[in-house]
Amino acid sequence: MRVSQRNAIEDLFLVVSRSHRDKRFQQLLEQLSCKEKHYLGSVGIKIATIIEQQADVYISVSGKSAPKDWDFAAPELILTEAGGEFTHFDGTPTLYNQDDINQWGGYMASNGQCHQALCAKASAILAQIDE
Repeated sequence: MRVSQRNAIEDLFLVVSRSHRDKRFQQLLEQLSCKEKHYLGSVGIKIATIIEQQADVYISVSGKSAPKDWDFAAPELILTEAGGEFTHFDGTPTLYNQDDINQWGGYMASNGQCHQALCAKASAILAQIDE
């Protein structure tokens, strides 16, 4: 299993939550220039689409709630073993087994080809939205 090699943001397929989307997150999605957006349930399913080369990017932004450690741990391991990346928008790795099991903030999982550029773009868009 290997992630796709698509490497232009405008050619990437994005997967996001079908149920955890607030107004701020919708604005972020509207400003990203990915080719297509697909709405799915379960972090595991979204990551599986990246591993199966049906998608290239998954974005998560916490709002009133956040994914838990168990939502991210196994999917992250499988994705990174398949050649992808999974980080906070600022590029720092996900930390597990902390006092708070919620994974607050913005997360990017991708095929790794445009990971840093996507993280920077998402951060800039959210900063503009939050002004």
